[in-house]
Amino acid sequence: MKKAFANLLKAIDAICAFLLFMIFLLITVQIVCRFTPLTLTWTEELARICFVLMSYLAAPLCLAEGSHIAVDMVVNHLPAKIQRVVNVVIQLAICVFCVAFIKSMFVNIESNVGVTTVTMTWLPLNWIYILEIAAFVITFFVAAVQLYLAAAGKTMTISVLEQTESNLTEEDLGL
Repeated sequence: MKKAFANLLKAIDAICAFLLFMIFLLITVQIVCRFTPLTLTWTEELARICFVLMSYLAAPLCLAEGSHIAVDMVVNHLPAKIQRVVNVVIQLAICVFCVAFIKSMFVNIESNVGVTTVTMTWLPLNWIYILEIAAFVITFFVAAVQLYLAAAGKTMTISVLEQTESNLTEEDLGL
């Protein structure tokens, strides 16, 4: 189970890297088109969609690694048992948020049947919404695993990529 979970997170990491490359490529094409008579208006919109999807897919990665933004200055000074309770409440809140978001996206999908993007009339908005739902299902799954780990008092961070040992020393880094 742990290996399948790690493989899922690695796949999401690869998808995020691909989306970042697509953003770079689309923006580069857009800049080149400014100096030519060629007009590709859809590149900006597709780059924006890639950015949004990358952001939604990066959320479970950050959650799994514990690298998401958190104000834990007060929590770190609490006793271990209270920290555990706070972590359980936070993970439960994330799960509730994911369920609420998924439910609202289904309403959004139903109300936007047949609607396409502005510049890419071949791309229905519902496809993008379905991808967003998938990202939040994965986020919910990661938060549920984190909730279980927090309730069990186990380590809550899951490394997505194996740590590679560096040959650099503190002297190399100027420390």
